[in-house]
Amino acid sequence: MRPLRTHRAEGQSAGMKLRASFLRMILGGSSMGLGLLTGFSANAETLRLHGSSVVAQAMTAAAPALKSEFNIDVKIYPEGGSTVAIQAVGTGSADMAMTTRPLTAEDRSAYPAKRFNEALIGVQAVTLIVGAELWDAGVRSLTPEQVQTIYERRAANWKELGGPDQKLKFFNPTRGQGIWELFATWAYGDIRKTPLPKGLDLVSSGREARNSVQFATGSMSVATTRWVDQKTIFSLSVPDKAGTPVEPTIENIREQRYPLTKPLYLVVGDRPVGPLKKVIDFMLSPRGQQAVMKAEHVPIGEVAPAAAP
Repeated sequence: MRPLRTHRAEGQSAGMKLRASFLRMILGGSSMGLGLLTGFSANAETLRLHGSSVVAQAMTAAAPALKSEFNIDVKIYPEGGSTVAIQAVGTGSADMAMTTRPLTAEDRSAYPAKRFNEALIGVQAVTLIVGAELWDAGVRSLTPEQVQTIYERRAANWKELGGPDQKLKFFNPTRGQGIWELFATWAYGDIRKTPLPKGLDLVSSGREARNSVQFATGSMSVATTRWVDQKTIFSLSVPDKAGTPVEPTIENIREQRYPLTKPLYLVVGDRPVGPLKKVIDFMLSPRGQQAVMKAEHVPIGEVAPAAAP
């Protein structure tokens, strides 16, 4: 039989090994150890975002940072439009609404128990674009009525609209996209009044619209302001309600004096706290505004420098 002190020594040695193993588990970087040390939960906080597909573009761009930095998983449902999204927040079936209009008195009165809050995170802006040859020839502004003539192919030459003697070609953004919807609503006053395009070449992205205009003489299209450089691609002015031409400058867009704009809002059902506040604060931060710009919208605040490739 071994001496009693030997058993004690072996017990002490085993206990030391167990404690050392436990410390290694905590300090060694395992997920279980980090949970014990910091209280961090591996389960992400999930938020349901419903509404405008236009706002959804910015939120999709921000989603990876929200997940990696705040452990917030945003589930984005870009359907139903602004009113339906606000109703979803009112009934509790959504945590946040993505809207392209501010809250109204009717929204608030429909859900008197809710203290709706909204945050403007950016502005969608689209512009009529032409190439250098039309710009240099004096095509600087178009009215909705003139655009209707172009869209419906009732004009075949720019001279019919007071421009140069040059064949006219229009590249139409794909019907149903946010760019087309904003363009059609401005041109016709109501998207439901916009006729189906006949015989128009379609472009599915801003890049495609820019390239088409740049290489097709006498052409025009519609794109976000990202694709305008005022060297090879130029943006046209459009009239405000008083008939005064307004240029799509950053200031005019942010102040929504330029007609072809939509505001981008996030709406919550009460004073934002916890994950909701983190999402809104992030979207208003320089990095969140960078996500807004990445989605081809105009930020309303300072934008963080782009990360090095």
